Amino acid sequence: MDDPNQHGTNAKVLRFLLQPENNEYCRLPSDPAKWLPSIASEQRINVLLDIGAQMLDHSNCGLVKEWLDLRPDANAAIFFLDDEMQVISRDGTMEPFRSSPFNRRLGECLVYLDDAHTRGTDLKLPRTARAGVTLGPRVTKDCLVQGKVAAI
Repeated sequence: MDDPNQHGTNAKVLRFLLQPENNEYCRLPSDPAKWLPSIASEQRINVLLDIGAQMLDHSNCGLVKEWLDLRPDANAAIFFLDDEMQVISRDGTMEPFRSSPFNRRLGECLVYLDDAHTRGTDLKLPRTARAGVTLGPRVTKDCLVQGKVAAI
């Protein structure tokens, strides 16, 4: 039996997804080598949720290093390494997120969540954060919603 508190959840989720700020999309170039430069050129995106597992040609650390090189306005990047959230600063210093001074300065950071970590990760992103979401052939509505909630 469904929990009475959950009635109407599907409608609420759809209303959330259909908000005007979610109406933009861009199609990535067909060449995967051009995906990150394409994402980086969109300066407003500072969070990348790889719900569709499209960035598999990169290690998480390699991806954020390259993204930082393409985004001189960011001071650090947050990502997962061996299931632990890490921060790498512009100078290449890497440290656990929980002990990093950037854990209170998320507005200065790029954030990359791979497919495995888009669900269950809780970050208090600034209201000005703007996320890019990758989609793939097997992304369900539930996966998309759970992954996007990570960015709220």
